[in-house]
Amino acid sequence: MRWPVRLLVIILVTAAVVIGVGTLLPERHVATRTLTLARTPDTVWTALTDSALQLRWRPDLLGLDRLPDRAGRPVWRERSSDGTLVLETTEALRPVRLVRTIVDDGGPFGGTWEYALRRVPEGAELTITERGFVRNPAFRFLARFVFGYTRTLDGQLERLAAWFGEPARIR
Repeated sequence: MRWPVRLLVIILVTAAVVIGVGTLLPERHVATRTLTLARTPDTVWTALTDSALQLRWRPDLLGLDRLPDRAGRPVWRERSSDGTLVLETTEALRPVRLVRTIVDDGGPFGGTWEYALRRVPEGAELTITERGFVRNPAFRFLARFVFGYTRTLDGQLERLAAWFGEPARIR
């Protein structure tokens, strides 16, 4: 009968540490990753903004549902293997800058993804900057110490490079 009590104590102490440390972490974070591709910025822009193309190069993406505009800006529901997000394009300057904002009110996390494209001698340099927040202290702990803030960025850049048939030169 002692091992169930010990196991319960270990679980409770672990949960307390995770929540305690998560509470001390900042709610907001910024993560940036850059990928260089042997493509033009316009070609990369099209891959990022064309719904049909996104469904081809993002195997995690199960569907995109166009929703009514918000203040004249496009909004859609993105269904992926990680769940559902409602996103709004809050800025679009082809083929230089794209900003998408999570507009799910009350969700456990949110923020923006800023895509910056520029021509470089090798082709195009794509920099994605995530300005995010995580409300739940336990999720903050996991995001910081288990998953890392750049995991989603790296995954998207790796899939984009693979779709173009190029190595993922991410920095």
